[in-house]
Amino acid sequence: MARGRPRGGALRVVWLAGALPSLGAAAAGANGAPRFAAGVAYATPRVLGTALLGLVLDLAASLFAFTLALGSLRITIHAVGGHGSAPLAAGVAAALTLAVAVPLALSVVADAAVARAALRAERPAEAFASAARRFLARPGTFVLAATIFGVLGAAAPAMVEAFGGVATGFARGAPAIVLLGPNLMLAVAGAAVAAAIDLAWLGTLAALVCAIER
Repeated sequence: MARGRPRGGALRVVWLAGALPSLGAAAAGANGAPRFAAGVAYATPRVLGTALLGLVLDLAASLFAFTLALGSLRITIHAVGGHGSAPLAAGVAAALTLAVAVPLALSVVADAAVARAALRAERPAEAFASAARRFLARPGTFVLAATIFGVLGAAAPAMVEAFGGVATGFARGAPAIVLLGPNLMLAVAGAAVAAAIDLAWLGTLAALVCAIER
């Protein structure tokens, strides 16, 4: 399982390198040859480097959040003994807010940088600088979009699983070979829904981060 994750991440990078240029061309109404193969061939190294830099930032943000949460817990335990105060409570609240906000913001910026690398042919450092500038200009819009698609991405598998339970309920207790076909169809449906949500998120993100700057 652990060895499958790097392969899955690499496959997603390759898919993004081809899908994002195709999506951008379709959104712009451009005609011509399909861009998926060209994107995979020429943009994959650039997108991969950006994705790896984003992974490093995500790990750093997770460590930052864990440190703040641990510090807040220790302060709260100390305050329970009668050493609390209003400024201390405000500081703990601010720390916990940062522990949530910073990883979310960096995750959005990392996805935005990948979109810039694929669509604008920017190198990793340049893509992150551009993505951060766009995010700081409209942070609320980026966070709202990330929250909406995050909720959809979390709810979709549960909805597909619930539908599958209802659809295959009549065959409960049937031999495994009988349930193989429906289970495979449900797995494909779940993957298709997840890919559609991911593509919609990437399209929204690309529109936000790659619009013409004035």
